[in-house]
Amino acid sequence: MEAYVILGFLFGFPLLIGGLFRVNTSHLFVSILAAEILERYFADEAILVLTPFISSDIALGYVGFAMLILPVVLTGIFLHGSLSRAKTLLHFVPFILSGIVFSAFAAPILPEAIKLEISSIQVGEILLDSAQFIVGVTVLLQLFTLWFLTKSKKEGKRK
Repeated sequence: MEAYVILGFLFGFPLLIGGLFRVNTSHLFVSILAAEILERYFADEAILVLTPFISSDIALGYVGFAMLILPVVLTGIFLHGSLSRAKTLLHFVPFILSGIVFSAFAAPILPEAIKLEISSIQVGEILLDSAQFIVGVTVLLQLFTLWFLTKSKKEGKRK
C-alpha cells in the first residue's frame, strides 16, 4: 500500500505543479531534466556541505530528492500562468508523461528501503528496471509537444 502512495506522489507531482500553477509543459519538463542533472552532478557535494548541519543520515538520504523537487517547484512559482486556462487540458497528457519521467528520475535516488518498497509492486519494478527507455520515449513525445502545441509569434501575421 505504501508503495502505491509513493508512486502516486512521484507520478502526480508534476501534474499537480503544472495544473495548479498552469505552467507550460515544456518549461516544466526542462526543469525536471535540469533538476536531474543538478542532482546527478551536485548531490554528493550538497551532502558534504550539509553534513555538519544535519546529523541525521536519514535526512541526508533525501538531499538528492530535494534537489530534484526544488527546481520543479520554483518553475511552478516563477512561471505561474505561462499556460492559458484553455490549453491546460491539452497539456494533460504531457503532464502525465512528465510525471513518468520525474518518477523514473526520483525512484532510483530514494533511500534503499523505499526503493525496495517500490520494487515490491509490478509498476515500481517496471519503473526501476526500464527508466532509460521511459525517459527516451518521453523526451521524444515532449519534443513533439513542443514542436506542435507551441505557436510561434509569427503564425497568423501577414506582411
